[in-house]
Amino acid sequence: MGERAVLLPAEGRWPDGVDVWRVAIPDTAAEYPYLDEDERARAGRFLRASDRIRFAFTRSVLRELLGAYVGTRGADLRFGAGPFGRPELAPPTGGALSFNVSHAHHEALIAISRTHIVGVDIEYIKPGFEWRGLVPLVCTDEETRVLNSCAATTGAEEACARFFRCWTAKEAVLKTLGLGITEGLQALDIDLVRDGPQSPDVRGNTRFASAAAVTLYWLKDISGYIGCVASGPAAPAEGIPEWPGL
Repeated sequence: MGERAVLLPAEGRWPDGVDVWRVAIPDTAAEYPYLDEDERARAGRFLRASDRIRFAFTRSVLRELLGAYVGTRGADLRFGAGPFGRPELAPPTGGALSFNVSHAHHEALIAISRTHIVGVDIEYIKPGFEWRGLVPLVCTDEETRVLNSCAATTGAEEACARFFRCWTAKEAVLKTLGLGITEGLQALDIDLVRDGPQSPDVRGNTRFASAAAVTLYWLKDISGYIGCVASGPAAPAEGIPEWPGL
């Protein structure tokens, strides 16, 4: 993939069989091979040039990667959509490959696996970002308590970092499940004190019960960003299973 995508070393941070690719998004327009007419039209509907570049470049790299995994040209891939618009490979190339994409500012992450159902999120931590206004939307009462305590004892910068741990985790796990973001943010509890892999606690909403089987892994490889990789249970040898979350 050269400079278009770099495979991040797992080094035990997430399961074997889950590949996480870093994509550095250029500032200016580039060549976007592999995109179909619909994708080019979608890119053209973005009002800001930066948004058009971010979508088109990341989508082009995704096609290139998936084509390499399934042994076909990226331009020949066809996509379908699962619940809430989660992209999936359409037959005959789909079924045994799970993937997910997230991009923010000048970076993107692409997670691909033959053995786990995966989700991913990346967020840009803008200097001076006012995170407190988003807490009622993103965080549960317990998470809010932890963030307020952290801000009082270790400072707003550390509390902001933990807020982004919460945000990326919930986005990643809900994308793994293929369920909507808004309702799910308050259905899950993330332990913002403990570092290392963990699974979310589900707050009584049975629609999100399968989230308890998802494991979260944070990465801080990219300065100024935080990412989270989520993976569902390992699949049997024949490939990605049917799973209640999807």
